[in-house]
Order: sequence, then C-alpha cells, then structure tokens
Amino acid sequence: MLWSCAVVDRMQGGSDKIEAEGVKSLTLVKVDSDLFNTALNMGIINENQVSMLNEFFENPFDTMRNFLIAHPEFLSDSLNSDEKTRKRAELLIEQDLYNLKK
Repeated sequence: MLWSCAVVDRMQGGSDKIEAEGVKSLTLVKVDSDLFNTALNMGIINENQVSMLNEFFENPFDTMRNFLIAHPEFLSDSLNSDEKTRKRAELLIEQDLYNLKK
C-alpha cells in the first residue's frame, strides 16, 4: 500500500504509525489547535471553548476527569438518556475510568 486517506485525523498518532511503514497518509481535516483557531476566527466558537478544546487536546484524561467532577449531573443525565449513552455511562462508572471513586 502506498497511500492512505482519511476524512478526519484526530492527531492521536495513527498517521505517524502509517507513515513509519512507508505509507503516505492524507487527511481532509486535522483536529488540532489550528482547527480550533479557525473556528474561533469564523465566530463558530468563543475563547472559552478554544481554551477548553486545547486543554482536552493536550490532556484528555485530566480534562475529562475534572469536567465530570465539576458537573456530576452529566453522568446522572447520561444514565437517564438513550440506551447507548446509558451503557457508556454505566461502563465509565463500573470501570472507574476517570478515578472518580477516590
């Protein structure tokens, strides 16, 4: 294989691994600070949202953990939502994915 094409590169290392194998990787959109700043400049999001996105991009675990601690209603709302959302919330709680039981 010489080429790989993806719609979205979430910038989590997949393209680097593909290119390390000698395959050129092309993407339509990269989810990174440039994307966030473009959205800000277009008036799609505000400064607070850019800050939140950049924090999550840099440290998703701590950002999500802090969000869940600050917004406990998020999990209770998720548990009372559609089946798919409820199952994900149950899994998060059962596996204590964000060390919330401490």
